[in-house]
Amino acid sequence: MKKALTALALYFLPIVALAQTFRGGELKTYFGGVTKFVNDTVIPLIIALAILVFIWGMFQYFILGASDDEKKGKGKQLMLWGLIGFVVMFSLLGIINLLVEAVGLNNGGTIETPKVPNV
Repeated sequence: MKKALTALALYFLPIVALAQTFRGGELKTYFGGVTKFVNDTVIPLIIALAILVFIWGMFQYFILGASDDEKKGKGKQLMLWGLIGFVVMFSLLGIINLLVEAVGLNNGGTIETPKVPNV
């Protein structure tokens, strides 16, 4: 867990280091790109894997395990994990889209950044 948090912190380190030079549009573009990659690539890939696991479990349960109780058990377990994968991925998709809507990273709008007046 510590390694994952360290990797995540190192991933976002350039944004923290350059926080004052980033304007709202650049920061929005960066996070918009990350959320677009997750929404368009990662989540559909994992959903496809969950579908394959579920189908393979059905194949093991109904076809390969027609007379073998051990294969039926393995098939049932794979179908269960496939369904759990569906639920988790669709929940993550909804949470990510909810956060994108709440922060305002959709619709190409700009985020207003605070400005320091020249005195």
